[in-house]
Amino acid sequence: MNHGEPPKTERRVLPVAPSALGPSRVCLQILQGASAGLVVPLGQDDFLIGRSPECQLCLEDAAISWKHASIGFESEEYFLQDLDSTNGTFLDGQPCRGRLPLRAGALVSLAHEVSFRLNRLSESEVRLAQKLYRNATRDSLTGLLNRVSFFTHAEQEMALFDRVGRSFGLLMLDLDFFKRVNDSYGHPAGDELLIQVSRLLRQHLRLEDLLARVGGEEFSILLRSADARGCLEVAERLRSQIAAQPFLLRTPGGVVEHPMTLSIGVAYVQSGNSLADLVDRADQALYMAKNAGRNRVVDYLF
Repeated sequence: MNHGEPPKTERRVLPVAPSALGPSRVCLQILQGASAGLVVPLGQDDFLIGRSPECQLCLEDAAISWKHASIGFESEEYFLQDLDSTNGTFLDGQPCRGRLPLRAGALVSLAHEVSFRLNRLSESEVRLAQKLYRNATRDSLTGLLNRVSFFTHAEQEMALFDRVGRSFGLLMLDLDFFKRVNDSYGHPAGDELLIQVSRLLRQHLRLEDLLARVGGEEFSILLRSADARGCLEVAERLRSQIAAQPFLLRTPGGVVEHPMTLSIGVAYVQSGNSLADLVDRADQALYMAKNAGRNRVVDYLF
């Protein structure tokens, strides 16, 4: 016996029961595009992919057609079909012509801008992927889009304007004197106010409009298919709704009612704009609104 060596320890590999991961599901894993990281479970019904709100997978990417492609299920097998899209559907690098079998691991590309794979994942893997995607794209406090995700979508909206002329407006919002809330009642009360404001803003927007928290007390809104007058009307409606709302906050001293106002800068997309131009104009309008006494809407439309 070699007394200089430590005794060997027995290693045991514990098997993982299949039930620990849950039953598996067939999913689309998006690898490239504005929605990269998203995991979408498939069922056995026809599954439409495109920019239309009617699609089961609604994509923001500008090169994607309104109804771009579909996935069908028949005889325990999935099939991919291009729906006469403008920029094409590709299966493992080859143009998709007709109705082609879609097997696990196959790489699908839409217009060479969005790509995804068909994969089989356990329930726990699906939940984890969806949680990671939400954490990467959503503000943890309010659940709204975060700054990075919002401007990723805004870039796609700008590309759609350049391509098909779909107009939109950009609103930059800032809560007036928000620091006083934190200083007077504490940060938990400030967080509660941000949550309440977020909910109220969302209630007065359409489903297709994008709302994000882009800073501490700063929000951004993208109004799709809106003209200059419509942008101003929405901004004024949001300003008046916030000003009229009695916000109830829990504080160490009890529940208090705290009024809140916001200032809004409005800019409307024009030919020749870049997204940076539009953001700069909306920021300048917001700056003017706050310097004009706050609780104002100022447009920078020309």
